[in-house]
Parts: sequence; C-alpha cells; structure tokens
Amino acid sequence: MLDRDTRIVMTTALLAVAGLAHAVGEKVEFSAEAVQSAPQRPTMQAQMYVSSKAVRTETNNNNQLQVEIVFPEQGRRVMLIPQQHRYMEQNGLPPLAPAATQQKNFNPCAGVPDTRCKKLGSEKLQGREAEKWQITAQRDGRTLVSQHWIDIE
Repeated sequence: MLDRDTRIVMTTALLAVAGLAHAVGEKVEFSAEAVQSAPQRPTMQAQMYVSSKAVRTETNNNNQLQVEIVFPEQGRRVMLIPQQHRYMEQNGLPPLAPAATQQKNFNPCAGVPDTRCKKLGSEKLQGREAEKWQITAQRDGRTLVSQHWIDIE
C-alpha cells in the first residue's frame, strides 16, 4: 500500500486535477501519465483518467494494482486494491466549485486543508498552454512539495 505521505500528495494532486476537469464549461476528458519523484525515494508513476464526473488513478505499488477514483461533485473518494479484494470509501471531501477555474484568482488548493499553492508561471507542454503550480502541504511536521502543470483551457 502507498505510504501516507505519498497518498496525501497524490490525493492533493487529484483533487486539483478533478476540480479543473469539473470546472470547465465544456467537459474535457483525457488520460495522462503522472510521475512523482522525490529525493531518496523511488519514482512513482500513475496513469490518470479524467472524465466529466470522476478522476481515476491507477498505480502499481509492490506489484499490486491500486485504483483511486475521486468524484469531486460528490466529495467522495474510492480506493480499490483488486488483488486483496479491498474496497475503501471516503465521503465528506470538500466539494469543488464548478466555476472555480473561470475566476481570475483561481487557486487549485482552494478547499484542500493545510495546503498552499503558488503559481510559478506558464509553459507550453505538447502544444498546449499550461500554468505551472507549486503545491505545498504540511503533514506530521513535514513539508511536502509538488509541482503541477494545469491546462489553461
């Protein structure tokens, strides 16, 4: 199973991505590979599938598939570990406002406790304009920092 810090960072990232997918007027559906690296830790890769209703993330940890599905409109998260026949559900996540990304001062950390976002600028990735954000979270006396590129469109 993913360690607690990894789950926190991945969940924060998912909530940000889920909020963006949810917020656009036209529902943008896509899939992407997410890569997480940190000093003195193995690089983690995940496959993400974003639809108009949910964000599904699949990771492989110790040769076990782990699936997380976040339903931002419902404030619900489901975690599956198929090989162990495990199912966990979390309700009460902060719902994300539909018009959040359309606001001039959009912040992907809005509604995510103990988390700060800093916009680092804009970049073009694979022909698409994206905003680069640094997300910082405080957990158990440790500072977790990650960078995210969010499609402007």
